[in-house]
Amino acid sequence: MKTILYTCLLLITTISMQAQDVFNQTAEGNWLANGTARIFSTSSKAKLDGNTNKIGSTFEVQAGPKVGYFIIDDLAIGLEVFVSLTSTNLEGVSDNVNTNALFVGPFARYYVYQGFFGEATVGIGGSKTTTNIIGEQKSNIFGWRLTGGYNIALGNHISLEPTINYSWENQKPKDAGDFTPSTVISSFFVGIGFTAFL
Repeated sequence: MKTILYTCLLLITTISMQAQDVFNQTAEGNWLANGTARIFSTSSKAKLDGNTNKIGSTFEVQAGPKVGYFIIDDLAIGLEVFVSLTSTNLEGVSDNVNTNALFVGPFARYYVYQGFFGEATVGIGGSKTTTNIIGEQKSNIFGWRLTGGYNIALGNHISLEPTINYSWENQKPKDAGDFTPSTVISSFFVGIGFTAFL
């Protein structure tokens, strides 16, 4: 009798587990939330006539939260906010160069095949650079980023996502004449982050 009872209990448990819906992370109507944080410490040196001289050092903190909504299966659109704080100390100069930047833009992410996805972001922002000697300089920013990544599910609602990224950014000083050159920055980098699906 106990054997029959245990067999029935095991059968009911197995059927009920199989009947439960597995959460589809990229289904229409779901949300995604992602956060990225990076910390950089860079030291610059120049080598001249066999001598190596330190030019300066830079410390930078970046943070970029984003939220998206799946308008159809596998396609999410949303908004990203990116903040950057940078402090540069040039050798032989007592004054630090401090830059704060804010970038806001929409993004679209499409999951192509078995966890692989592509993402595009475009946006605008501004930066403010301050030094005691020169004063304050504000700039307008326009930029875009292309990302390729892979979704490694750690559970129904959390994924680890390694990415490869290419970004392009144009910084134009405010209140500058038409002949003032803008700064163009292009970057290629890899990243890893966590994404929550709700």
